[in-house]
Formats: sequence, C-alpha cells, structure tokens
Amino acid sequence: MLTADSAERLKSLLANKTPWCLAWQAGSDGPNLVRNAEIRAMGVNEKSLLLSKLAATEKDSYAFLYHSYPLVTAYLEKWNPGCAHERLLEELNTEAFLSLLRDVSGIDAIVKADGQATLYAPGNFLWPHNDSESSRGRRVAYVLNLTATDWAPQWAGTSTSSTTPGT
Repeated sequence: MLTADSAERLKSLLANKTPWCLAWQAGSDGPNLVRNAEIRAMGVNEKSLLLSKLAATEKDSYAFLYHSYPLVTAYLEKWNPGCAHERLLEELNTEAFLSLLRDVSGIDAIVKADGQATLYAPGNFLWPHNDSESSRGRRVAYVLNLTATDWAPQWAGTSTSSTTPGT
C-alpha cells in the first residue's frame, strides 16, 4: 500500500506534526471532538469528570476515547492550510486510490474518501461497533494501520473485520 519511504514520512508526520484532538462518546453524549488547545486548557477536574462519565457508560451503550485528527474537518475548516495532512487527504482522493477502493469493495459508486488519523494512547479504548454511517453517504470503511516494525501482538491493537454488510 505504501512504500517504506512514504510510510516513514507518514509516521513522522503523525508522531511529530499532528495536533491531536480528543474524540470521545459516552452513551448518548457524543460523539465529541475536543481540539488540541482545548485539551491543554482542561483542568484536572474537567479531565476527571470526562473519565468518570466514560466509566459510567452503560454496557449496552456505546463508548470510545482516543486521539484523532479528522482530515476532512481540518481541511474544510482550514485548521492549517497547505499542511501535509491536507496533502494526505488529497492523496487519498486521487483516482488511483479511489480506483483501488472500488476494486477491493466491488462498489463502483465510490467518489471520495474520508479520512481520520487515530492514535490510541494508554487508557484509550473503542468499544465493538460497526462503521456504518449511511447518513454521511459512507459505503465502505478502510483502515491503514501504521505500527512499529518491532510490534508485538501482546501490545494489543487487534482489529476484526466482517464481510457481512452493516457489521
């Protein structure tokens, strides 16, 4: 999917030049996205309240907490015009990548790719879910995983996928 050089540059971009937001949902409260500057401004009490809210989420509800950089939102709201994140989104929307998505999915109607960079730090989590977002026109979800070359399975990060529509 990526050359070794492009994977290394993407890894460097995400590690060193990404103003991570905090994405979270606790049951019906969310989804929420807290921008980087707001995270830094949060006091200990605010952070504790958020963690308490997440911990109290009912088991039959949905919850997540992770770091995110929403490529399309940042692009449209001009968070950092001309930055490498914008070039990444543009690359994901080239005919070559969209053609690959169409070929792999069998869905010829794909016309654009959304994108989100995600970072799971200690304490972050994502409950089992499906990636269906038909209200936004989503037809298929994709994941490009970037991990250390010496990654060990016991460090987690297991992803499961299904070929059943809607799961």
